[in-house]
Amino acid sequence: MQSVRSSRPLSTLRVSSVLRVISIAVVAALVVAWAVPSFAGSKYNLMLNPDLTEGADGAPDYWHRAAFLQGASELTWNLNQWPGQLEISNAQANDARWDYDFHLDPGWYHFTASISTRNVPETGAGASLCLMGIGLCSPSLKGTSDWQTRGFYLKAGADGLDSTLSCRLGGYSAMNTGEAFCKDISAVQVNEPNPEDGDPAFDLAPEDGLTAIQGVCGRLIAGPGIVTVPCR
Repeated sequence: MQSVRSSRPLSTLRVSSVLRVISIAVVAALVVAWAVPSFAGSKYNLMLNPDLTEGADGAPDYWHRAAFLQGASELTWNLNQWPGQLEISNAQANDARWDYDFHLDPGWYHFTASISTRNVPETGAGASLCLMGIGLCSPSLKGTSDWQTRGFYLKAGADGLDSTLSCRLGGYSAMNTGEAFCKDISAVQVNEPNPEDGDPAFDLAPEDGLTAIQGVCGRLIAGPGIVTVPCR
């Protein structure tokens, strides 16, 4: 039988084969690039161990217990559901919390958490997400409530910020009883606060003219946007 020969030179066939391989590789790369999400410019959670599923010795990684009155509260880490939960039970009036130490680079951040409560009296401070040290908090929850998102905006100055984020029940000179539950805790860098979500915004950048004070509840905070921190 006579063999079939190609009418094109071998060099042309090699070039065509190479071009075919390159074309297939380019198409495959484009498909992968389209299918894989890009984090460039995206907003994502900066918290470590955000689902509260990793930890040891009864505490999730990066979180630690704190309370004004020792022995008056039970702070537990609940892993019976996903995501994990931080729980605070104040048998007697107390300011108790789960703390997370952090450093922020300059800029605006939005801190949020899903919070629920059980039998928290209207007197005293409720359950909230707080920045310790100068007492800035999200709007709080009291009574018995289902899961609700609570949060606040925070601006770190040119030197950044070292502070502590807290899931908290009770407050400074406003201790309270009852139970509080926190999950889905998030810290996201943003361009600026969104006025439509109702979360308070705190400008802590010294270059913006703010003078940090302890216990700012009900006072005016200096800054380009003057805000009143409500007592809750």
